[in-house]
Amino acid sequence: MIKVYYELIDGLRIVPLVYANHAGAGENFKDLPYRKKALDQIRERFVQKVENPEEADYLLIPHHSSHARRHPEYIKKLNHLANTLDKKILVFAFQDDAKPIDWPEAIIFRVSAYKSEMLENEFVLPYIVEDFSQEYAFSPKELPEVPSVGFVGYAGFDSVYQAVRSGTRELLLQVHSWATRWRPLGVKRKGLYLRKEMMRLLEQNDQIQANFVIRDRYSGHAGDLSEEDVKRVREEYVQNILESDITLSPRGEGNGSQRFYEVLSLGRIPLLIDTDNELPFEDRIPYERFVIRVPYQKRKEVSTYIENFFTGMTEEEYKKRQEE
Repeated sequence: MIKVYYELIDGLRIVPLVYANHAGAGENFKDLPYRKKALDQIRERFVQKVENPEEADYLLIPHHSSHARRHPEYIKKLNHLANTLDKKILVFAFQDDAKPIDWPEAIIFRVSAYKSEMLENEFVLPYIVEDFSQEYAFSPKELPEVPSVGFVGYAGFDSVYQAVRSGTRELLLQVHSWATRWRPLGVKRKGLYLRKEMMRLLEQNDQIQANFVIRDRYSGHAGDLSEEDVKRVREEYVQNILESDITLSPRGEGNGSQRFYEVLSLGRIPLLIDTDNELPFEDRIPYERFVIRVPYQKRKEVSTYIENFFTGMTEEEYKKRQEE
């Protein structure tokens, strides 16, 4: 087992790597019910905590990187230890911000990144999401005559004010992109607008059955929802995935998709619009067998990519790919 040395910062949530090492850690995730449920599925200990940094294989920041970096003295001390002992710091960046993190002393694991901009010491890892296979038995779908594409989630606005505010911000970002990079936002567009565009394209094709449920708020936070509402909203989400052959799984606020991994855990096919994405272990995992991946520049040809995925597919092969 890997030995790590770390010090906790009072009041900050801990990262999944050491979640099983700390009883009661889930209390800090009550406002994130789905995240808490995912973390509670982690029962195995992955690392051994040591009290002497000299005995450690790695130093570790046990909190989200963006939160820990608000404590400069803590970071300064850890960097000093890393340089003195010639050890690397394990850092977990779960923020939406996809900008490269220039931190020579660290090995950085992140969920949101642009593949073309990643530094040598940055690696993509999956979002920590519920493994739905622990609660829902795998039931493969039959090969469809007309494939269905599902989506349940945030792709609208709950007020005119929100729509104007979001649209204005997007316009300013477009202007800034033209002024500084001489090109449009492209893959860096706000995820909500990409979702809306893709749903519109899919609904226009009569060779695809659209199965969309639009929400005007992000449901990952409990907010003012009751416990019953949280369960109901989640069940609607899961059933939509199970009932659909494919689930639209583009980027969110960050350049990554939690939905992508949730769909895979249910044995269904994610439809990924590739916005310069790096997927975990791409050199080892044959994603093309169970993911429909459409380059952003060819997103308007999404129907062709779906058709090509199913062309020549047998019932047995389709079941096998869902199992993978």
